[in-house]
Amino acid sequence: MVVLFSDGFITEPGELTGAVEAHELQELIDMALHSGIILNAISTRGITAEGIISTQDFSTPTPFSAFAINAQQQQQMRAQEQHDQEQDQLLGVGTMPDDTPMQEKPMAQLAAETGGAFFPRGNDMYPGLRTIAHRRHSYYVLTYTMPPHKPDGAYHYIKLEVTRPGLKISYRKGYYSPTEELTFENSNREDLMAALHGPGNMNEIPITLSYSSSQEDDSTCVVSFITNVNIRKLRFPEENNRRRNQISLVLAAFDETDHFINGLEKSIDFQLLENNYTDLLRHGLTSRVELKLPIGRYRIKAVVRENSQGKMGSIAEPVEIP
Repeated sequence: MVVLFSDGFITEPGELTGAVEAHELQELIDMALHSGIILNAISTRGITAEGIISTQDFSTPTPFSAFAINAQQQQQMRAQEQHDQEQDQLLGVGTMPDDTPMQEKPMAQLAAETGGAFFPRGNDMYPGLRTIAHRRHSYYVLTYTMPPHKPDGAYHYIKLEVTRPGLKISYRKGYYSPTEELTFENSNREDLMAALHGPGNMNEIPITLSYSSSQEDDSTCVVSFITNVNIRKLRFPEENNRRRNQISLVLAAFDETDHFINGLEKSIDFQLLENNYTDLLRHGLTSRVELKLPIGRYRIKAVVRENSQGKMGSIAEPVEIP
């Protein structure tokens, strides 16, 4: 169980980095589901220092002033606790009211899809923490059997209902079945390595490359490479209301004698909802990696491969650092 404190962030279309962050958010949710992690979120929006009740009254230094204020504080805390419990019953767990600010919607999505609780803006984080701690002692482990099926890593929905009136339940809305170690993963890597060391560029997948650098010391620079992959012509087969595909990227630096100096490989396993898939089509897949390189001239090559059809793309650019 993890608790996230944040004032929110933007993943809506139209923002400069919204599309990228939306995919990263979905990837985080998928990782949590794979790992059995419950994500709770508490918004820090609206936290102020106004209205704090002091435990001492210096203007009236009587023996009863501190007690009177403490009693008032306790009464307010009880009233707040009653209000919070009523809010929990009204909203349910992991739900998102219609007036949730745009910045808080990703936090609500994290909680809803992993079976956690989301507590929107307010001036007191304690009720949310208390509720999360109390719910930790009220969990049940339910098991059931399924007919034999292919271990393909597919997403399976869960629907849980209770018959007791007024009872609210929190549970993850689905899970991923285990993935069989497929042979295409090995061929995927072999294809990437062959394209990385092969001459010329492959154009089945359009890819662009840009970079910026900063000097770390007298002889070394930290170089940030940004790639953008156009996925408009790639297939993302739909399965259980998710658009699925895996995209792998390799970026490597070769010196002037074509010797490998440094590189990085990464893969993204997409399990996208339809609206996130639409954003990906519109903006493409942008990825940023950093390499530490000695000052000098290099040939930078990036290779991308997708698993649905085995399409590939590559680009090579001469780079002088700094």
